[in-house]
Amino acid sequence: MGKRGPAKTPTNLTVLRGNPGKRSINKDEPKPRPIAPKRPGWMNKDAKRIWKDLSKKLEPLGLLAEVDGLNFQNLCLSASTIKGLALFLEDKGMVMEIERTDKNGDYLSSYFQQRPEVAIMFKAMEMVNKLGAKFGLSPADRAGLGVKPKENRDEFEEFLDRGKKKA
Repeated sequence: MGKRGPAKTPTNLTVLRGNPGKRSINKDEPKPRPIAPKRPGWMNKDAKRIWKDLSKKLEPLGLLAEVDGLNFQNLCLSASTIKGLALFLEDKGMVMEIERTDKNGDYLSSYFQQRPEVAIMFKAMEMVNKLGAKFGLSPADRAGLGVKPKENRDEFEEFLDRGKKKA
């Protein structure tokens, strides 16, 4: 069973908000390196494309860390699933006709029913929304974040700045 109550607020976010609840701040919170994880090679081409596109946008913002691989992988796979199902449903339609027959196979009646792929697509959409929130992919999710984008600097510039005194 999962932990009770709302999810814990990351320490960085608590500090940026000014710690309104005056609760103790976790000084020992893990801080993974803010670099994109390695993409699994077995992903389908749409998921790979989504991974490449999103990781390029999230990494400079510091919203994707090397330990986020599983969540990010699931986000990309779910988004890819949505695309495939949307194309399938565009071709086949969202409903299908079901014919009722008697035990001899003679036609009795028919009715329309939602295709199972519709429910699968909506589950994938829920997954994208849930996982996307972890990476700040909607305006509401970003409103609560106070991240500072990483500067695009090379290792040599960082090395030179290590020796400088901070004002």
